[in-house]
Amino acid sequence: MRLYSYLSILFFFPLIITGLRGQDILNIPLSTRNANYEIEVFLDTRQKQLRGREIITWSNTDNHPVSELRFHLYLNAFRHKSSSFMSGMSRWRLDRIEEGDLGGIDISRLIVNGQWDLSDHISYIQPDDKNPFDSTVVSISLPEQVRPDRTIRIEIEFICRLPRLIARTGYQDNFFMLGQWFPKIGVFRDGQWNCHQFFRHSEFFADFGTYDVNITLPAEYVVGSSGILVREEQKDSLKLLSFRAEDVHDFAFTAWPEYRQIKKTVNAVEVILLYAPEHSSKVSRYFDIIEFALGYTANWLMPYPYPQLTLVDVPLYAFEAGGMEYPALITCHSMWGIPENVKWFLEECTLHEFLHQYFYGILASNEAEEPWLDEGLTSYATKKILSERYGRHRSASTFLNILVGAFDGAKKNYMGSPDVSITMKPSWAFKPGTYYVSVYSKPMLMLQTLENILGTVRMDSIMNSYIRSWKFKHPRTRDFLEIVHQNSFRDMRKFFQQALYDSVVLDYSVASVRQKRDDKGELLGTDITFKRLGDFICPVEIAYTYATGQTVLSEWSGMDSMLVLSIGGPDPVISAQVDPEHKIWLDVNWTNNSYAVKENPLAFYRHWLKALKMYQQVLIGFFGF
Repeated sequence: MRLYSYLSILFFFPLIITGLRGQDILNIPLSTRNANYEIEVFLDTRQKQLRGREIITWSNTDNHPVSELRFHLYLNAFRHKSSSFMSGMSRWRLDRIEEGDLGGIDISRLIVNGQWDLSDHISYIQPDDKNPFDSTVVSISLPEQVRPDRTIRIEIEFICRLPRLIARTGYQDNFFMLGQWFPKIGVFRDGQWNCHQFFRHSEFFADFGTYDVNITLPAEYVVGSSGILVREEQKDSLKLLSFRAEDVHDFAFTAWPEYRQIKKTVNAVEVILLYAPEHSSKVSRYFDIIEFALGYTANWLMPYPYPQLTLVDVPLYAFEAGGMEYPALITCHSMWGIPENVKWFLEECTLHEFLHQYFYGILASNEAEEPWLDEGLTSYATKKILSERYGRHRSASTFLNILVGAFDGAKKNYMGSPDVSITMKPSWAFKPGTYYVSVYSKPMLMLQTLENILGTVRMDSIMNSYIRSWKFKHPRTRDFLEIVHQNSFRDMRKFFQQALYDSVVLDYSVASVRQKRDDKGELLGTDITFKRLGDFICPVEIAYTYATGQTVLSEWSGMDSMLVLSIGGPDPVISAQVDPEHKIWLDVNWTNNSYAVKENPLAFYRHWLKALKMYQQVLIGFFGF
């Protein structure tokens, strides 16, 4: 055994004897706390390994007895190129991963209640796709059942061989991002284990608990984690850091000697920013967006419940570690040279991952089975808050004086393939290239459409009620829809049936505005033809405008595929619109939403001047003219 290993064992050996449980941080528990972890781990930065031991105190909160245990071994997604996770990667990406870049996790010992050594009873199972190369889920049969409301103690020793940074996990040179790194018990409810394999897009689902984690590693490393640092000791070239996290369902940490650290208290939350030295100019931008977000969500959803939030700005060479959420810790992206008026990179990424603290973290919906419920709601909230902070039409970018709104990118993405898939299905069931539009873009536009239909005040009430009613309770889609129905003034069941459970397309248009005249040329009236070109039926506003400037607004149910509106009288109607205020963001084509009897030449000149202005800005930007 290497001297390095001896030192690590001697350093934290006393903790094995005395136990790891730390002092409570929160005054009262926020969750059931039925899956509690005490973990001690040594990060071998030379061998790129984790060697650890954990004690899980798990309570059966279901009404059915348990005869087996199931655990996630997420790190085994990187054990074989034919694992279910790796099989979902692009061939281009997979070809660039060498065998030496792979990693995995092995359980060397597993004891239940201090009496049953079940180390030889571990079997790999593939409940979702039967892939024999996948080892991300294990099953252990129990000698005795765990009856409802009973608690067991599970001791596990494990070793992790870390992959070179793949999908936000592993190492790159001396940089480490450790997510989903320990054996993690599944969720038992409704008489069965909810413990899915790890797929390319599946992400996570787990019970709430407390985490007491001791990490031993070289003394020069700076560490950020999901927990509060409660103790630090140093001995020779190593140091031990003791962390505690409460009412969370995961624990992640990062380690890198080069991190710079800034702390700032915002809304009674200690915000810790760990950033790459070359990104020092971005510090103020990180705090600007996170200060706004903490204040906005405190009123809109609920106050952030944890005393600490860590933001991790990853170095460029570890770029793949960025853009991920963990309880009380998020990884972000920034890059030298990105101008301040481009928000879709640093600000949007930071805000998106922070908002996951609510939908992934506090609500903890099932990301494997119902991914839209986290990603869709998080994406909608991200675009909404960006629009509030920077303006709806400026919230993504104002670079070169070109105004781009945060919702515009999602709209463009959805328009390209609006019917590729239904949204309401498990993450592993999506075909390649369909996940993002179905889970991020479409639900985001669906929710913004819902807000425009119901009104912002009512939609805000829905979001607030959803968070406060289901915090720390693992809501499902039906729970969110019930909140919508309770807070709506109209029945939205048909709307959600089409948007979530079907792939029908929404497209309304104004087909024609035809003026009717008699033989003498006198105007008799106007016929306006509105059409529903897609199969998605949604009530929509329609409008027509007289030559006098008067506009008449009404609503069309959209039930029929065509509506012919006959307007009598001598006053000429010069234009018509469907959805004149652009409330229906699910409409795939806004260019056919209006019709004018005569072409307006001002539109041509307006767009021509915009193009000329853009050309001038390009010249100034690149050549300094």
